[in-house]
Amino acid sequence: MGRQSGWVALIVVVVGTVVHAADPQPVEPPLDSLQWAVVNSLRHPERKTPEELLEAAVRSAAVEALGPTLEFLDLFDKALAADADPEATLAKLGDSFPVGELIQLRRFLEAAAPPDDAAAIAKLIELLRAASESRRTDPARLARAAADLQSDSRGMRQRAAETLLRGGTAALPVLIDLIGQAAPPAGALEQAASFVRTRRLTHQLVSQLGEAGVEGLIVWLGAGDQTQLPGVIAALQVLVNSGSLPADEPFTLDLASALLSLAASAESPEPVRQAAGSLLAKLAGAGLAPAELVDEPVSPAVACRLLTARLDQLLSPAGLPPADSLAEADTNLPVPTVKQFLWNAAAGRPEVGFLPPAQTRCLRARQLAGSLGVIGCTDPAAVRLVLLAQAEALLRFGDDPASIEPAADPVTAVGLLPSEVVAAVLTGPEGFNAETVAEVLDEALLRELPLAAALTARALREAAAASPIPVLAIRPTLVRALTAPADLLQFEAARTLAELAGPPCRSGRDRPSQPGGRHPLGCRFVAVRLRHRSGHPRPELPACGPPVTRHRLGAGLVAARSGCPRDGSAAQAAGVR
Repeated sequence: MGRQSGWVALIVVVVGTVVHAADPQPVEPPLDSLQWAVVNSLRHPERKTPEELLEAAVRSAAVEALGPTLEFLDLFDKALAADADPEATLAKLGDSFPVGELIQLRRFLEAAAPPDDAAAIAKLIELLRAASESRRTDPARLARAAADLQSDSRGMRQRAAETLLRGGTAALPVLIDLIGQAAPPAGALEQAASFVRTRRLTHQLVSQLGEAGVEGLIVWLGAGDQTQLPGVIAALQVLVNSGSLPADEPFTLDLASALLSLAASAESPEPVRQAAGSLLAKLAGAGLAPAELVDEPVSPAVACRLLTARLDQLLSPAGLPPADSLAEADTNLPVPTVKQFLWNAAAGRPEVGFLPPAQTRCLRARQLAGSLGVIGCTDPAAVRLVLLAQAEALLRFGDDPASIEPAADPVTAVGLLPSEVVAAVLTGPEGFNAETVAEVLDEALLRELPLAAALTARALREAAAASPIPVLAIRPTLVRALTAPADLLQFEAARTLAELAGPPCRSGRDRPSQPGGRHPLGCRFVAVRLRHRSGHPRPELPACGPPVTRHRLGAGLVAARSGCPRDGSAAQAAGVR
């Protein structure tokens, strides 16, 4: 074809971007008899609607007739521009048109058409998907369908059920509202019949959500509206009864962990505690939860122990969730991602998101840490893990406990977060304790969480500047951090050690008159002789405070700073000549 393809102006309708085809275009080979037969059948009778013209373009591409394909796409562009509601038409096409055929059309244009035409069809596919998704998950449309589900008209109920089924997990809010409806008063027979019918249809729709529904409801238990928890637990009961819960141990543990905080917390309303405990007992009876949960009610001690064990497993190196196989194969992604349901506070529902594995684990650990806090667990091991999870979440998602937006640069956040915010996330039930924070640093080192370890090292330094802390107790942990394979962690640990060692050594008239004097931190000043590599002695200078370090002073001099050796020999401790 010797003309510009005008159908690419479709993009103007939706995103306001004009794409121009390459010029000149390649010469097309003549059509054979089969191609002409297919094209003529598509031209007669004349097609006018966007649906008909897009179908004609797909059929032309199937027989590799490039000219007619671009011609039908031109007409599709004009028909869509003249449509009264292009967005609704795109949504309808996205719902009804087979995605596989559109992908075949795109591949044909990528191989035979100019690059701009291939890019335009790829953009069209994206627009169709986005419009379809927006229409399927529209809250107002789903709310109307929920109302129609209670209609006396069988046709309206059927259309409403189809709309809610296509909505997927986006329909959970209205379905939970329907499940949570109170039964009509006794004696209202017509209302009772409608109630039973609606409840039965609602249970059928919820059971169709499958594993995705369970994942979304788990997120709801930890972050959603607390007034709807009875309906959420009832929906989980429906899914468990329908066999939608997989026998995957991490998956079932996540569900049991989300229910434990509700079943054991004194803050939960009695109906919620009973419903959560009943579901836990059913899971335990089916072998999908620890056997000790069969007994009701669940004690806070049991819940604390089980949640701590789950958090311990999640924060281990083996607890990092594997990336999706498709995400690993997609080289266009900056990092592999994991499919994870996230709570959309604005929409009031869980939605599918894609996060890197580290952020995904961090979100799950944050929810478990919140559950342990709700129960009031004060076990030292649990407190350490909760503080570690909170430190990691602060770096990766900021100081908003409900945030689901990953931080732009967690590495930079280690040094830029306000001191009071850092201290707050590392404060346990009994307040800020430097020895506990040092144990959190040890946990971070063992679990290969260098950013959280660097943040705790910084917190120890700032705490020491504000008030006295047990330096001798936390020093070994900081020394171990110096060997970690993370530059930022080494820097924070070394800086903290240097500042904990106290002020620099005094010289001249201000230094102690004799070796063996006391340093403000309790260390003895020990004389260290500095000798030039040529063998000429240099004046004696005191060395003070741990750890033993060496500094090259230039001109062959080496200075040593000793950590109060018991035998008083700083030269032997530092290995200085």
